[in-house]
Amino acid sequence: MSSADASDALPQFLLLFREPKTDALPPSPEELQALLAEWTAWADHVGAEGKYHSGNPLEESGAVLRGPAGEHVTDGPFIEAKEFLGGYFLISAADLNDAITIARGCPGLRDGMSVEVRPILAH
Repeated sequence: MSSADASDALPQFLLLFREPKTDALPPSPEELQALLAEWTAWADHVGAEGKYHSGNPLEESGAVLRGPAGEHVTDGPFIEAKEFLGGYFLISAADLNDAITIARGCPGLRDGMSVEVRPILAH
């Protein structure tokens, strides 16, 4: 069995990256390139272990539906929120502890980001 086949048999987890809302200036182009390089290196490392499946940044806009038929729609981003969902990774891991270990490699943690680790419910 290849490592890709082995990782397909592992449970899947969603890593949700929550960024704090701040009035800080956005990163310079050089800082942004350095940040992207760190994220790419981390994703490549997890991928080399056969545990990375996909991931994407999310736009700040969106909507939340509430009510039995979704009749209440709130636009985002939400002023009252102290953080926003900035992106996600879909990974495989042996268990929750393994997924947490992978999440600890997130380069955004040192800058105030939080990472929510959620198991994907197996069918």
